[in-house]
Amino acid sequence: GSRRIGATVMGNAASVAGSLSAVRLGRRNARRPGGFTLIELLVVIAIISLLVSILVPSLNRARAMARETKCLATVGVQLRGIFMYATESEDALACGSANPLKQPGQAPWLPINSLASYQIWLGLNQEYTALGVLLEAHVLGPDALHCPDDDKIDPAAEYDKARNGSNKDAWCSYLYRQFDGQDEEPYQTRLSDLGDNAAGRRVTALVMDMHNKVVWPDLPLRAPHDGVKSAMGLINGSAVMVPNENDKLTLNGSTARIEPRVNEILEHADTLVD
Repeated sequence: GSRRIGATVMGNAASVAGSLSAVRLGRRNARRPGGFTLIELLVVIAIISLLVSILVPSLNRARAMARETKCLATVGVQLRGIFMYATESEDALACGSANPLKQPGQAPWLPINSLASYQIWLGLNQEYTALGVLLEAHVLGPDALHCPDDDKIDPAAEYDKARNGSNKDAWCSYLYRQFDGQDEEPYQTRLSDLGDNAAGRRVTALVMDMHNKVVWPDLPLRAPHDGVKSAMGLINGSAVMVPNENDKLTLNGSTARIEPRVNEILEHADTLVD
């Protein structure tokens, strides 16, 4: 009997001790809240910020490279259209007409086909020009004239101006040479031999991203690829990305120098490729 009493007393004592221990543990847990401490949170935030600072520039570069690749593919489509047009037109270069360009309130100006342009429709003249000729001939669609890095143009809206015979000009993303920059007249009209430019170098550049900083009524500003690069389509059928160092491919300066400045751009473009 004494043994059973002793065992009972020992068991009760152990139970009480266990209860007291649980109470103490509960008090300690109650004093320490769950989750991260402030220092731990600050460390996690610092690590995430560091990762973001590393990843975001890489993602931006990847997006820019993707747009450049797509732009080169677009220029390649334009070149195929140019060569297709030439095949169907006895080697003739696609270009606007020899009609004089009209200016509001002024006498007729230079022949339309003698000016490099990123217009596709001349509202006052009511005719296609430059790369717009390929739209008229149904060789290209409007999306083929839109640089993926040019967010200032709606190709469908511009094409609608031409299709509906609007008296407003329509524009694309690319400067097209037509017969501009040749060193003599009459113009060399055969795509396989466009002669030399005014600087005595062979004509090689046909089409390129348009960079424009000249503020002039109805002349759209352009700065694809952050203004530092330009996709260029060549007479040999290749499309390349070239640097726009010191804005040498950018239409800038005074409005009075637009025509000579465009010719400077074409001459420089011909030096960038063999």
